[in-house]
Amino acid sequence: MILVTVRAYWLGLPGATRQAFRFLHVSTDEVYGALALSEPAFTECSPYRPNSPYAATKAASVLEAGVPGATYNVGGNSERTNLSVVRQVCQVLDAQQPRASGASHADLITFVEDRPGHDRRYAIDASKIRRELGWQPAKAFEQGLAETVDWYLANRDWIDDVIHDAGARHRALRL
Repeated sequence: MILVTVRAYWLGLPGATRQAFRFLHVSTDEVYGALALSEPAFTECSPYRPNSPYAATKAASVLEAGVPGATYNVGGNSERTNLSVVRQVCQVLDAQQPRASGASHADLITFVEDRPGHDRRYAIDASKIRRELGWQPAKAFEQGLAETVDWYLANRDWIDDVIHDAGARHRALRL
């Protein structure tokens, strides 16, 4: 569907703009599958080995409508566990919006069983894009995470709308 939409947009562009237009497909590192702690990060030459329906559909999107061309892994070389990211979010919240009780937001973390197809580790090697295109992350992971948390805190009405809409869709599906 995304390619249909982009193509319709592209067809509406004037000639020179259409000639210069480029479509960039961004996927997820989950298309490469699981990575053991002892293994090096995935590169652009790594084979696709998706382990979940989500990752498989991401990989299939390239097969369905992909155009041959260069592949670049975009990443900040800032590999972290999900738990460490959640704890960092909690630290930002503790600083930006402390709980009335004084307890850390990390006290709210609840551990649940992994979903089927959950990969233990993802890591990509972004050296090719740095070397060939001179690309660098615009900001450090910690700064980007803090800015993301700040955005969510400043846009609570939007979050409430998303939650309300998701709840309505969920209720409708149960009818």
